[in-house]
Order: sequence, then structure tokens, then C-alpha cells
Amino acid sequence: MDTLPSETLHRIFEHFECTIPFDNWEQGYIADIECPPPRDLIALSRVCRRFRDVSRPLIYRTVAFQWREDKYEEKIIETFLRTLCDDPHLWLIIRDFHVDYWRAWNLEAVDVARKLLATPDNLDERQQRWLRRWLAAERKWAGNDDLMLILLILTPHLRMLDCGQTTADGGIAAYLSGRHDVEDNFFEKILSKDSSSGDMLPEDEHIGSDNDDDDDSDEPGFDSDKEDNNSEAASIMSSKETVHTHAVPPGYPFAQLREVRFRHDFGNGFDSASEIEGVLLHPVIETLRLFAFTWAKEDVKRMHWSHIPSSLTSLQMKSSIVDAAGLKNILSRCRQLRNLHIVLAVIGRMDSDEQADDIDFNKMGAMLRKYGQRLETFDFETEGFRGYFGHDGHLGSLKNLKALRQLKLRCEDLKEDFPHGDEGELAASLRNLLPPRLESICIRGSAVPGGDGVPRALLTDKYFTTLRTVEVEDFDTSNPKDLIVPGWRKSERIDWVNRDETEEGELEPLTIVIFSRDA
Repeated sequence: MDTLPSETLHRIFEHFECTIPFDNWEQGYIADIECPPPRDLIALSRVCRRFRDVSRPLIYRTVAFQWREDKYEEKIIETFLRTLCDDPHLWLIIRDFHVDYWRAWNLEAVDVARKLLATPDNLDERQQRWLRRWLAAERKWAGNDDLMLILLILTPHLRMLDCGQTTADGGIAAYLSGRHDVEDNFFEKILSKDSSSGDMLPEDEHIGSDNDDDDDSDEPGFDSDKEDNNSEAASIMSSKETVHTHAVPPGYPFAQLREVRFRHDFGNGFDSASEIEGVLLHPVIETLRLFAFTWAKEDVKRMHWSHIPSSLTSLQMKSSIVDAAGLKNILSRCRQLRNLHIVLAVIGRMDSDEQADDIDFNKMGAMLRKYGQRLETFDFETEGFRGYFGHDGHLGSLKNLKALRQLKLRCEDLKEDFPHGDEGELAASLRNLLPPRLESICIRGSAVPGGDGVPRALLTDKYFTTLRTVEVEDFDTSNPKDLIVPGWRKSERIDWVNRDETEEGELEPLTIVIFSRDA
């Protein structure tokens, strides 16, 4: 093995790296993944110093934490965390950070913060300021995400952040914002809370204390000695992953961060989009995925920075509540938004029917027509919501959304009644509803008006000259099966979907009939 270049070893070892799948990201999926740490890489790191130097950046490039009812697993994770806290240079390696059902695993956030501040040479000015302010507010905060926030402060090269059950106090979003006014607002809110723990901890009290009583050198999976951070393997890693900072003004954290995911990991209820507003203020974050959030009139009222444009190009909200005021806020502040995916929540998550009463599809359609001119993809799912609440409204025509290329929704979300029996009338109705430059459309659900009339009209009408793909979701495998149109190829795909849109929901097969235009 001595004859193999380190870059070749790096490519081989990459196959053992922890990878987090994207599918069903909203379901707390880390529980079934062996991470952290990747045990094969840990084993390789013990073979020799060269293997250790090559494997170590891969061990820490993707970090994922999930509570497990296994003492051995918990000890490994605790040791993993302690190793990171003992060597701040390791945080420079981390690119993807995933957390489900956060626990501190016997690591006290106050002790970690004090230990980090005891060696301030490893921290920049902003990191030091945040840690000091957090220590001053800690007794009044006692947030769920306290330790996680401290750990995130140390990850400047983060590309993707994936969090569950960690957004209630807004600290993570406030730090991500990179703005002093958001930071001040967050800490003022925390300090204004009544505290039963006594006086605040002064900023400099016991900052220099260092708890080194715990020795993890004998714990499973990790070596106690510190490797040279300028190893050959680290050089290979950094050369492949150049940090692009040109778009981020000085002082902003996470110059590489492009995607953020937040999940409300409880069986019912929601988090408010106002609590994570700081994420919208970061200048380079492109994709935001939310599970079980509300972005409605009351949430908009609690937002303070709606006048500041967001860099988001993609927003996905699953099992969430969005009304006309929320949609207006999204489209008006996210001026670069190209992709919007909304799945309305089902009844099992709602505290009362009142949360659904404010949703008016007619008003939402008006907001789309007025503010959605830049959208290229729009995906709207209402099955569970309509099935219980029986809303009668409709989005109406989307014809003037000239940039729209991909559309996915139910026919009843566009219009109440479609002509039956007369293909000419049906085609004319679709022309008045859909953008002329549409390239792909997916008709959700099995309730396709007029049997195969809508897909047939789309496939045969020469008005939709740019249309390349028509998909029909067909839960009962009925109507579109016999539809054959010259110039179009028919195929099928089965997706496994969470029909309940809950983290406990069972995955069920969904048959999709696909029509593709011949080349």
C-alpha cells in the first residue's frame, strides 16, 4: 500500500464515508444510518499513521447525531463530540451537519463554551462574541439547541445544515443571519425572560476554567493522540473543496452554506417561520426545507426583516400551513425564488380547525398571479388537507406565470368543474389555466376529471408545444392505463411516499403513469 498515492487512497476510503440520503428527509431518517462515526473508516484509521491521516478528514466531513437507546452507541457519540470539542481544527473539515432528536450526551454546553474561550486563538472575533453573550444569557435561555449552537459556531466551511427539534428558541437562525441587529434582538429576547435560576452569569466569570477531568482515551473508536492538521490528506481535501467566499460580505458566517433543513420532530403542532427568519437573511443560502412549520398571517406579523431580500432560490414546506399572507411574504421577499413546493398539513398535526380556517385558495391564487412571475417550478399538494376540511376554493388560472416550466398539483386546486365529453371545451379550459411554455406537468391523485380527458387534452393539444412530460398519479391504477397517443411514449414508475406527511407515517406505493414526447 506504500506505493499508492494518498489521493488514490483517499478515493478508495471515500466509499466508506458516511452519506445521508435525501429521500424522506422529513422523517427523522438518521436513526437507521450508522453515523457517527463511520466504523469502517475508524477501523482503517487504526491500521497505520498514513491511513489515519487519509481517513480522518472523511470521518469528520459528514457529522450526524441521533439519539439511540443503546448505551454503547451513546458512548461512541459522546466520545465523538468530546474529540471535536478538544480539537477545534477538526471543525474546519465538517461540510454536512445532521441532527435528529438532539441530546447533549453528558456534555454541558457551559463547560464546552468556557473551554473554547480559554483558548481564544482558535476563534475569530464573532465566535468569541457569540460564546460570551451566550454564557451571559444561558441561565435565562436553557434552550434545546444550546450545545448544538455552540458547535455550529465552530464550523465555518459548512455546506448543509439539517436540524430536527432544535429551532424553538431561534438561536441557530440568529447566528446564521450574520447580522448584528438579529443577534441583538435574539439576546434581548432571551434576557427579557423571567429566570428561576438566579442572576445572569457575568461575561467573564470563570471563562478560563478548563474541565479536563474526563479522559476518553480508552473509549471505543477514537485515538487519543492529536494528528498534524496539515497532513497530506488534509491538503487533498482542501484542494478539492475550495471555499467560495466572494458572495459573502465580511463578518458573515458559513460562506459555503447552500442548504438548510429544519424539522419540527413532534407528532403534532408546528414551529413558526418567524423563529427561523434569520436564515432568510444569509446572503448565499439557496435552499430551505421545512417540515411542520406555519408561514401564515400571524407569523408574518412577528417577522422583523421582511423588507430585506432573501437569496433563496428553492423553498420546500411539507406538512405545513401557508395562507395568502404567508405566500405573499414568501414571494415578495424571496425575489430569486424559482422553485416552490408546498404540502399542506393533515388534520392529525393541527391543534384546532382554526389553523385551517385562514387558508383561502382563491386569495393564494391571487398572490401567485401577482408575485409569482419568477417561479419556474410550483408543486402544491392538498390531498390530506382538503380531504378533512373540504375547502371549496381554487387557485384559478396560472396562465400569466410566464416563467413556469414545471407544475405539479390536483385538478381541483385549479378549477372546480372541467367540461366533460367535449374535448374542444376541455382543451380551451386548460389553455386558460396553464402557462403556454409549460414543459412538465404532474396531475396529482386519482380524481382526474373526465377520466383520461385532461391528460389526453394535454397530449393532443398543439397549443402546448413545449410540453415534454405529462405524469398522472394514479393511486387506484385505473383511468390512464389504456391511454395511447401517437408521438408519446408511456411508462410507469412506483414511488414510495408518506401519505400521512408525518414523521411516523408509513411509506406506501404510489403508481405514476408517465407520458414522454418522442424525440
